[in-house]
Amino acid sequence: MRTLHPAWRKERRVLRACEQVFDEDEYRLVRIRVRVGEPSLADVLPQPSALWGIPRYFTYDIEAEAAPDFSEASPSQRHLVRRYMQRNASHVHHHGREPLRPRPADAPSSPSADRSEQDGRPRLVSAARLNGRNWWFARMELRPHAVVIAGWTWGGRATERIPMDRLLLVETWAEREGTNVRFEIDGAPPLRGRIEKGLGLWEAHLDSDERVALKRRVDY
Repeated sequence: MRTLHPAWRKERRVLRACEQVFDEDEYRLVRIRVRVGEPSLADVLPQPSALWGIPRYFTYDIEAEAAPDFSEASPSQRHLVRRYMQRNASHVHHHGREPLRPRPADAPSSPSADRSEQDGRPRLVSAARLNGRNWWFARMELRPHAVVIAGWTWGGRATERIPMDRLLLVETWAEREGTNVRFEIDGAPPLRGRIEKGLGLWEAHLDSDERVALKRRVDY
C-alpha cells in the first residue's frame, strides 16, 4: 500500500523535498491527519466512487528556523516546501498530528518492523490463499522464526503471523486441488489454506525444523 497509494507517494515526495533543502537539525515536519482511517487499496481500485476522486488523508506542516536552501531543489520540491512552510496549520481541523522529522532518538520502531527483523529473512515465498478470507495477492513466507502471510483487503494491507514456537502441527496434502495446508496453532483456531506452488519445498524445510511437527497426507 505504501508503494501504490497516492497519499503515501506524496508523503515520500514531501520527505525528499525537506531533506533536499534543510539540514537534518534545521526543521520539523509534522503529518496532520485530515481523515479518519488509513489510505486504503479501495481508493485506487476502479469503482463508481472514483468519480469523486481519491480522498485526502494527510496534510503537512513544516516548522523551520533557517531559510530553506533551494539551490539544488527541483521546482516541485520548492513548491512543496513553500506550500507547507508558509502557512498557519493551527486552524486545520484534524484527527491527530504525528511528527515525521526529526525522528525521536528513543522512539521505538513499529511492531511490524520489529517482528520482521526478529523473524529473519524469508527462506521461502509462495503465492497462497487462506480459507474464509478474501485477501488479494496473498503470499506466504517461511522465515526462521515465523510463518508470515500477507495480502490486501478493502481496508488495506493485512498480515497473519504464526511464531514457530506456537506452531503445534503442520498438515499437508500433496495431491489435493483445494486446501493443501493446515496450521495447528497454540492458543488460536487452526488456519487452513493453499500454497499455490512449491509445497514440496515447504515440506522439506518444515520437516528439517525440529520445532515443527509435520504430517504429510495423500488425498487423490
